[in-house]
Amino acid sequence: MMPLTPRAATILAVLVMLVGLGRAAHAQMHEQNFGRYIVRANVVHGHALSQDAPERRRLKLEDNEALLDVVVLKTRYPPPDPVRAYVLVTVREPTGRTHDIEMRPVVADRGVSFSGAIPIPSPRVLMDFKITAYPEDDTALTMEFSEILYRGNSPR
Repeated sequence: MMPLTPRAATILAVLVMLVGLGRAAHAQMHEQNFGRYIVRANVVHGHALSQDAPERRRLKLEDNEALLDVVVLKTRYPPPDPVRAYVLVTVREPTGRTHDIEMRPVVADRGVSFSGAIPIPSPRVLMDFKITAYPEDDTALTMEFSEILYRGNSPR
């Protein structure tokens, strides 16, 4: 087996971190390609996380919260490199109420991702997400998606 380059090792570490947040059945990845950048977001239900996952991200998740993890990748050279960015997140409930989510950088080796706690207002709710990332060159990258969130264990 060939040794990994430092760049490939960083990408692998970030992907393992994102996948390792919890059971894959409870995580949905969203991705948008902006040409020079790719923005990826995962929403993981709190009950699907390992005990130490929120602590590693300096977060305290309540029973009625999910974890949002965002990574911004620069696509200049394959494989894409995770880059630092200013990340803004707003979620909207079906009632129209919005929440601005505090996103914290999580640095691992040369990779960086951003994590925040998402409030889940009812046992089952469709939430609209709007993520705007400003990478190092201040280009605004806006990604929107919707996801159903559950309190407690999601139905199978």
